[in-house]
Amino acid sequence: MEEALTAHLLASTVLADMVGSRITWDERPQGEALPAVVLNLIDSIPEYSDEGIAGLSTARVQIDCWAAKRPGDSGSTLAKQVAAAVVDAMPVSMTVNGVEFQGVFLDVARDFPPETGPGNVQFFRRSLDYQITFTS
Repeated sequence: MEEALTAHLLASTVLADMVGSRITWDERPQGEALPAVVLNLIDSIPEYSDEGIAGLSTARVQIDCWAAKRPGDSGSTLAKQVAAAVVDAMPVSMTVNGVEFQGVFLDVARDFPPETGPGNVQFFRRSLDYQITFTS
Protein backbone atom coordinates (compact mmCIF):
# COMPACT_ATOMS: atom_id res chain seq x y z
CA MET A 1 0.00 0.00 0.00
CA GLU A 2 2.80 2.42 0.89
CA GLU A 3 4.61 2.10 -2.46
CA ALA A 4 1.36 2.43 -4.42
CA LEU A 5 0.28 5.52 -2.47
CA THR A 6 3.69 7.12 -2.97
CA ALA A 7 3.60 6.36 -6.72
CA HIS A 8 0.13 7.89 -6.96
CA LEU A 9 1.17 11.11 -5.21
CA LEU A 10 4.35 11.39 -7.30
CA ALA A 11 2.18 11.13 -10.43
CA SER A 12 0.28 14.30 -9.50
CA THR A 13 1.81 17.04 -11.63
CA VAL A 14 0.53 19.82 -9.35
CA LEU A 15 2.04 18.18 -6.26
CA ALA A 16 5.26 17.26 -8.10
CA ASP A 17 5.65 20.88 -9.23
CA MET A 18 5.66 21.88 -5.55
CA VAL A 19 7.67 19.11 -3.88
CA GLY A 20 9.46 17.31 -6.70
CA SER A 21 10.20 13.79 -5.51
CA ARG A 22 10.33 14.77 -1.83
CA ILE A 23 7.55 12.38 -0.74
CA THR A 24 8.79 9.93 1.90
CA TRP A 25 7.50 7.59 4.58
CA ASP A 26 8.26 7.86 8.31
CA GLU A 27 10.68 10.79 8.31
CA ARG A 28 12.01 13.61 6.18
CA PRO A 29 15.71 13.22 5.43
CA GLN A 30 17.65 15.76 7.45
CA GLY A 31 18.69 18.77 5.41
CA GLU A 32 16.39 17.93 2.50
CA ALA A 33 14.86 20.92 0.73
CA LEU A 34 11.31 22.04 1.45
CA PRO A 35 8.46 21.87 0.74
CA ALA A 36 8.10 18.13 1.29
CA VAL A 37 5.51 15.50 2.16
CA VAL A 38 6.01 12.84 4.86
CA LEU A 39 3.57 9.93 5.29
CA ASN A 40 3.21 7.79 8.40
CA LEU A 41 1.23 4.59 8.76
CA ILE A 42 -0.51 5.01 12.11
CA ASP A 43 -2.25 1.64 12.04
CA SER A 44 -3.60 -0.96 9.63
CA ILE A 45 -6.40 -3.32 10.56
CA PRO A 46 -7.17 -6.36 8.40
CA GLU A 47 -10.75 -7.46 7.76
CA TYR A 48 -11.63 -11.07 8.63
CA SER A 49 -14.07 -13.63 7.25
CA ASP A 50 -14.84 -17.16 8.39
CA GLU A 51 -11.72 -18.31 6.52
CA GLY A 52 -9.42 -15.79 8.19
CA ILE A 53 -7.94 -12.58 6.81
CA ALA A 54 -10.13 -11.49 3.88
CA GLY A 55 -7.49 -9.45 2.03
CA LEU A 56 -9.17 -6.11 2.80
CA SER A 57 -7.53 -3.71 5.26
CA THR A 58 -8.26 -0.26 6.63
CA ALA A 59 -5.27 1.93 7.41
CA ARG A 60 -4.95 5.28 9.08
CA VAL A 61 -2.28 7.36 7.32
CA GLN A 62 -0.99 10.72 8.52
CA ILE A 63 0.32 12.95 5.74
CA ASP A 64 2.44 15.88 6.90
CA CYS A 65 2.98 18.74 4.46
CA TRP A 66 6.09 20.75 5.37
CA ALA A 67 7.26 24.17 4.18
CA ALA A 68 9.80 26.75 5.32
CA LYS A 69 9.32 30.48 5.58
CA ARG A 70 10.60 32.18 2.44
CA PRO A 71 11.02 35.88 1.71
CA GLY A 72 7.62 37.44 0.97
CA ASP A 73 5.73 34.33 2.11
CA SER A 74 4.21 33.32 5.41
CA GLY A 75 5.44 29.70 5.17
CA SER A 76 2.15 28.42 6.50
CA THR A 77 0.51 29.43 3.20
CA LEU A 78 2.85 27.16 1.25
CA ALA A 79 2.27 24.25 3.65
CA LYS A 80 -1.48 24.70 3.15
CA GLN A 81 -1.05 24.81 -0.65
CA VAL A 82 0.92 21.55 -0.58
CA ALA A 83 -1.80 20.00 1.60
CA ALA A 84 -4.48 21.17 -0.84
CA ALA A 85 -2.53 19.53 -3.69
CA VAL A 86 -2.42 16.27 -1.71
CA VAL A 87 -6.18 16.43 -1.08
CA ASP A 88 -6.85 17.14 -4.77
CA ALA A 89 -4.68 14.15 -5.73
CA MET A 90 -6.58 11.69 -3.51
CA PRO A 91 -9.74 10.35 -5.17
CA VAL A 92 -12.17 8.24 -3.14
CA SER A 93 -11.21 5.12 -5.10
CA MET A 94 -8.36 4.15 -7.42
CA THR A 95 -6.14 1.25 -8.43
CA VAL A 96 -2.38 1.81 -8.42
CA ASN A 97 0.25 -0.85 -9.14
CA GLY A 98 -2.17 -3.68 -8.32
CA VAL A 99 -3.39 -2.14 -5.07
CA GLU A 100 -7.11 -1.39 -5.09
CA PHE A 101 -7.97 1.59 -2.90
CA GLN A 102 -11.69 1.20 -2.22
CA GLY A 103 -12.13 4.14 0.12
CA VAL A 104 -9.83 7.11 0.66
CA PHE A 105 -11.34 9.55 3.14
CA LEU A 106 -9.86 12.65 4.76
CA ASP A 107 -10.75 12.61 8.47
CA VAL A 108 -8.88 15.59 9.90
CA ALA A 109 -6.72 18.49 8.71
CA ARG A 110 -4.80 20.47 11.29
CA ASP A 111 -2.02 23.03 11.49
CA PHE A 112 0.81 22.94 14.00
CA PRO A 113 2.64 25.92 15.49
CA PRO A 114 5.79 26.82 13.54
CA GLU A 115 9.02 25.17 14.61
CA THR A 116 12.35 26.97 14.55
CA GLY A 117 15.26 25.07 13.03
CA PRO A 118 18.93 25.78 12.35
CA GLY A 119 19.66 29.34 11.32
CA ASN A 120 16.35 30.45 12.89
CA VAL A 121 14.45 29.14 9.86
CA GLN A 122 10.77 28.61 10.63
CA PHE A 123 9.16 25.35 9.53
CA PHE A 124 5.41 25.03 9.03
CA ARG A 125 3.33 21.84 8.95
CA ARG A 126 -0.23 21.01 7.91
CA SER A 127 -1.18 17.47 8.81
CA LEU A 128 -3.85 15.39 7.07
CA ASP A 129 -5.27 12.17 8.55
CA TYR A 130 -6.77 9.69 6.08
CA GLN A 131 -8.73 6.47 6.54
CA ILE A 132 -7.82 4.23 3.60
CA THR A 133 -9.50 0.92 2.79
CA PHE A 134 -7.53 -1.21 0.34
CA THR A 135 -6.82 -4.68 -1.03
CA SER A 136 -3.60 -5.91 -2.55
